[in-house]
Amino acid sequence: MQGSREAHRNLDDAIRALRRPSSWTREREQVAAWARCLLADDSLLAVDVETTGLENAYAVQIAAVDRRGTVVFNEYMQPKAVLEPAAVAVHDITPDRLAQAPAFGDLLPRLTDVLHGRVAVAYKMDFDRGVIERELHRHYRGDAAAADEWLARVRWEDAMVPYAVWRGLWSVKRW
Repeated sequence: MQGSREAHRNLDDAIRALRRPSSWTREREQVAAWARCLLADDSLLAVDVETTGLENAYAVQIAAVDRRGTVVFNEYMQPKAVLEPAAVAVHDITPDRLAQAPAFGDLLPRLTDVLHGRVAVAYKMDFDRGVIERELHRHYRGDAAAADEWLARVRWEDAMVPYAVWRGLWSVKRW
């Protein structure tokens, strides 16, 4: 049993702590080593994408911050798609905010300069990377090879599972 003397904000956190497997200490150290390795890489960027919806969505904002906390890209874009109310409830980006925003294709040269040759870490990376991939397919008019070539120039890392392991949230490992 791990952490019996830990303070917890709520009962759920205390129960999770009591259910941690004996491997938690080792797994947590592996996550720490992963994070130290990423943070030592000067090419690291934290990337976040806000979207028109929760599934098969298009980008309304893409942001990237370097490892020192400097914002290197933060742009709204016209998605040319309907903004779902559920997405607006998450990010509070309204159609009015996007009315004068450029299209993804107009921002692609700058995004290319920012991301290519970099390590992009995102929380739930498959979602953010998938949105950029969908935008690239639309931009390249369905040319999958062009989209794949663009994406291959970025090394993607997902922070969701490492964060969950660090916190002791084991359910993510069972999905």
